[in-house]
Amino acid sequence: MFGFIKNLFSSDTSTYSFFKLYRSIESWKKAGRFPYTYELPEKISFSPRVHTEFIKLFKATRSDRHERAITLWLVDGEIIVSSVIKGTTKQVTPKSNISIKYDKTSRPDYFDRKLYVDNKLYSKKRLYYKRIPKQVQIQYLFNMHTHPPHPREDGSVFYSFFSLQDVRSLVKSGAILSGMIGDKLHLMVRTMKTPSTVHEFDERLLSPATLYSEFGIVTYIGEFKEKLQRQGIPG
Repeated sequence: MFGFIKNLFSSDTSTYSFFKLYRSIESWKKAGRFPYTYELPEKISFSPRVHTEFIKLFKATRSDRHERAITLWLVDGEIIVSSVIKGTTKQVTPKSNISIKYDKTSRPDYFDRKLYVDNKLYSKKRLYYKRIPKQVQIQYLFNMHTHPPHPREDGSVFYSFFSLQDVRSLVKSGAILSGMIGDKLHLMVRTMKTPSTVHEFDERLLSPATLYSEFGIVTYIGEFKEKLQRQGIPG
């Protein structure tokens, strides 16, 4: 099941590939809890294919300043990227659905496996009936959304950090992690220290350090095509 994903996400001895992080997430879910801070890696790496999807989102938002979002799923060992949702210049609401259908073919021992993403045919594959899994595994991984550039008086631009609404959305969803693309890649990971409700906080003061001290959320930040480094945890 996991052969494809091992090739999709790179790995080395000093960094968690996303595959390894995903397996940890699965164990935390089964235990009915969120991770402790000490269980999270110092760095996370994504494969070139995933970085390519992130860069597309970044360029599209930089062009028209509209936020966008995608959802990543794991379907029978394959990473599936949803259709791009285009929002406004201030917000975007990720929406995605996935389904699988097996259709009979002219050969009685073979079926066409059709994967639909957002009600559109994503892929079709012919399978021998003995290779059809007894139970289809469709698992949500995380959402990644963009923040647009904001102009400065001198003509340059800057990108905002996670918003308080981003934090609220993560906590309300019950998910373990969520992503954001500004001029860099950002992930925030909920831990056992994260409260079940998000208190009011001055959004201008949000940073990796305050996300952790106020909300028990660990942040990862990295350049495109590079590893994401853990931030904000006191030494």
